[in-house]
Amino acid sequence: MFLGDSPIIDERDDLLDRKNFSKHLGQAICNWKENESLVIALNGEWGIGKSSIINMAIADIQNSIREEKPTIVNFNPWIYSDLSNLTSNFFDELSKELKIQNDTLKDKQIAEKLKIYSDLLNLAPDKKTLKSNYDKLLIGVGLSGISLSTISSWIGIEISTMNHILLGLGVVLIFKELVQGALNRFYKFFDSKSKVNEVTAIDVKQQIFKELSSRSKKLVIIIDDIDRLTHGEIKEIFRLIKINADFPNTIYLLSFDKGVVEKNLDVALGIPSSTYMEKIVQVSFDVPEVQAGHIYKYFFDQLDRIISRLPKSAEKFFSEESTYWSNIFHSGIKYFFKNLRNVKRFLSSFEFTIFQMYKDDVLEVNPIDFIAIEALRVFVPDFYNFIRQNKELFISTRSDELSNKNNKRQEKLMEGIINLTGEHEEYITNMLKYLFPQLENVIERGSSSYGAEWITRWSSMLRVCSPIHFDSYFVYLPKGSNDKISQYELEMILKTVNKSTEFELSLNDFVQKEKIRNLLELFQNYTNDSSKFPTSCFKNVIVPLLNLIETLPPEEEGIAYLSTDMEVMRIIYQLLKRENNQDNNFSLLHEAIMESKSLYGVVRMISLQTPRENDINETKLLKEDDLLTLQELCVVKIEDSANTNALLHNENLLYILYRWKEWRTLRSDNLTMFIDRVTSNDEFLLRFLEAFRSVGTTHYLSNYASTKRIYFGFEALSDFVNDIETIKTTLIQIKEDNPSQYKEYQEIIDLFLKDYGKNNEFNPY
Repeated sequence: MFLGDSPIIDERDDLLDRKNFSKHLGQAICNWKENESLVIALNGEWGIGKSSIINMAIADIQNSIREEKPTIVNFNPWIYSDLSNLTSNFFDELSKELKIQNDTLKDKQIAEKLKIYSDLLNLAPDKKTLKSNYDKLLIGVGLSGISLSTISSWIGIEISTMNHILLGLGVVLIFKELVQGALNRFYKFFDSKSKVNEVTAIDVKQQIFKELSSRSKKLVIIIDDIDRLTHGEIKEIFRLIKINADFPNTIYLLSFDKGVVEKNLDVALGIPSSTYMEKIVQVSFDVPEVQAGHIYKYFFDQLDRIISRLPKSAEKFFSEESTYWSNIFHSGIKYFFKNLRNVKRFLSSFEFTIFQMYKDDVLEVNPIDFIAIEALRVFVPDFYNFIRQNKELFISTRSDELSNKNNKRQEKLMEGIINLTGEHEEYITNMLKYLFPQLENVIERGSSSYGAEWITRWSSMLRVCSPIHFDSYFVYLPKGSNDKISQYELEMILKTVNKSTEFELSLNDFVQKEKIRNLLELFQNYTNDSSKFPTSCFKNVIVPLLNLIETLPPEEEGIAYLSTDMEVMRIIYQLLKRENNQDNNFSLLHEAIMESKSLYGVVRMISLQTPRENDINETKLLKEDDLLTLQELCVVKIEDSANTNALLHNENLLYILYRWKEWRTLRSDNLTMFIDRVTSNDEFLLRFLEAFRSVGTTHYLSNYASTKRIYFGFEALSDFVNDIETIKTTLIQIKEDNPSQYKEYQEIIDLFLKDYGKNNEFNPY
């Protein structure tokens, strides 16, 4: 899943066509015949492949047929915990490597002298060191046999003073230095001195010079990643090469980012770094420019591998007929991939996160958008967080060019782009116009050129610019918890549309999960997609949707509130409008009315097809005569329900009564007979009156508060009953003479009697 970032060691793994350059570098090193030290620098930015070039050059040297191949030693300062003593670490490592490779007895002798030289450089006490570590010196005095007078002459402190200090602190310091290892350090120093018969470090260096000068093979020392050290450590590396390791027959191959090193040397030296480096580095190469085509080829090959492991549905987003992937890639993504390290870094992250975004064969996100958003997360994390924290700023489709609010939106957006994208500003801005189309005009003119109707299209394509899918791109968790519906859940229920019973069971399952409203809203993003809602399955969809209406839980009431049953009607309308065939629509609705178990659902559906005064521009889904036929069919269904008294128990009784009254000219006046029968039976009457209880809202403009008020709709009742006074008398009689019945219906009886005579205006139908 993760792509390694280790340098390559074999030219067969060379993806950037650097093998010829590496081979030439190896040959140049082998062809250096001069005796003096040579320092070669390989310059290039981080991640450009310097280490890989060095590895291939070394491989070419080792695989060559030359008799006298150079001895190659790699020195990596990063492996040492004590970077404050690079010089000592360097000679220790050089000594160990020569012993390990052990080409000749001479190399073993050189290795021993290098070790001694390292000890001398590391441990030789100068005045500054001894003064700052005086307690360490005292222990060395006591156990090494060095006279106090000798030490006193080194550091310039009176003997009497030293004696007082020794008496007062001797025991404590001995314990302390035993713990800290000072005794061992001083022992090493004097032991090294004894091994070379009291010669100095300069003497040992001259012996090493002589040995290396007569050595038949070159010594190649490679120091990589110098630009990753601190400025002090960088200075130490170059000082080491210039002063302590300018050995004959030795070639240094240094690797670093020239800009980084020169900047740090300026800090460390206080002089122009270029001048300093010219005295040390004799030959300097720049890593060959990487051809973008090589990097992109690797990116596309690896991306194909990842996409091939995703659900088959992922391939459609990269269709040759679509230019979207090409636009996203060329507008911004490709500019992040300046080297293979960036590509590998991105692909490892993308592969890990994208595989959390699907279940079975269903993707939760558009993979192209996900690639773009993930690129922002990896390369410009601050701007990625800005998008995540400002959802409305990016997904809103509201537009008003004169609105001060839109001007502020443009200001905030541009401020985020300018301040958080750095050098990437230009191409990130271009990429945003594709990712969030509603931002194109916002960026250029301050207002959106896309309306809310586009959201359906974007949602069906799982786009990040859709309010439904935006969050999935930033939480890396598929939807499905709480009230969210995952794309997997949606796809699973859409697979049942060819089987009416299964589809209805799935709908009821979402009712139980209290997600049905969200599901119906999602459906509307796919009603124009014949692959999701095939025409042949319309009846299998419409009948269960109508049945669903009877099972919906009570909802909050309000003037502007769009009820769930209205969401059902919108889906049916969109499906019928898609085909735009009035004859087929009539046949389909006729069957739906006959087969549906819902009364209110079919009545509502046909009522919405009845032309209203303000519907002159609305698409007519039915011919006028066919509409009358369907209305009559609904009346038959209403009357059947009335005859069994089931109508009295319908939660939407009042709505149905109004439609019955509106369409009753189509049949005999059975509505009047129903009302007479209901009002003549106390039990029926009380159930009937329940339909006229209503909730109103009173607003208080002074403090923006509101209260709900329950009242009885006498105006609506008068549309069906002429003698309301008689009903009042009946209710009073029930209250006085029938305690049990009054108790059961006390709320509606008291409400009727309390509001009777008031000027109630209630007729929403």
